[in-house]
Amino acid sequence: MEPIEGIGEVRQVVFVCSGNTCRSPMAEALARRAFAALPCPPTVSSAGVAAADGLGAADCAIEALRRMGVSLHRHRSRPLERIQPTIGTLVLTMEPWQAHRARALLPSYVWIEPLLSLLTRWRTPVGSGDAVEDPAGQPLEVYLRVASLLNEAVATLATHFADRPTGPSRLEDAPEG
Repeated sequence: MEPIEGIGEVRQVVFVCSGNTCRSPMAEALARRAFAALPCPPTVSSAGVAAADGLGAADCAIEALRRMGVSLHRHRSRPLERIQPTIGTLVLTMEPWQAHRARALLPSYVWIEPLLSLLTRWRTPVGSGDAVEDPAGQPLEVYLRVASLLNEAVATLATHFADRPTGPSRLEDAPEG
């Protein structure tokens, strides 16, 4: 990816899904754990493009992360409109349509393409898959599979941030995909 003038470092990562009760809170919690060892970690949050305000995480999402040693008990959903992205905010959606919806919900944010992308861009191998499956209403096994995929993606993202000598990340080094 070519360098993009004026973007600077990633200071905040926002994970976005539909209702902010399954995928994005799992990604947020896993990222908090993965980024904890970074010398200058970005802040991490999550939201939903169609989220109600204040709902807890889905029971199966809580259980899937509990099995990975991560707690979701304190999570409360929030709509994307409550996020206030600034330069240096990386918004990672679970599905392509959510990226389009994010643009509509946050019209005042200056959308620079690398700052809004699919979380699957950070999977290994880079760019494998185009969406993170929505486990809502599915059995625990689906949540476990999704949690594993999310863990892989945030671990790759954390490694990218760790490889940067000056902080979390300069976007010109984001993987292509």
